[in-house]
Amino acid sequence: GVFLFDMNTLYKYRELLGDCTIAEAREDCSFIWDNTWYEPEQINEYDLTLFIQEESGLYRRYDETHYQKGYELDAVLSLLREAGLETEAVFDGFSRETAGEKSERVLIAARKRNAIVT
Repeated sequence: GVFLFDMNTLYKYRELLGDCTIAEAREDCSFIWDNTWYEPEQINEYDLTLFIQEESGLYRRYDETHYQKGYELDAVLSLLREAGLETEAVFDGFSRETAGEKSERVLIAARKRNAIVT
């Protein structure tokens, strides 16, 4: 079989998400997404505040904190090799284009080394 997975890139964390706030108002919900990028640990911490409209028309507030670890692409590919997997392709985001230095998200396709494809 083929092992497919995707991940955000360090470029996205450093240049686009890190240390910025994203807010959006929608018809039945709104959110505030506050990011903090910690370069030494390569961790993106984000505090998410959601306002979800209930049936009564009032909004309920929800607060969450998430952490995402960033990884160098070369390190991930090396770990795949160590696990006995061979990288077939690294795509940019959700396209069939080859990933580049400004890719925000990558999709990696790998398979067990010496696997027979039928």
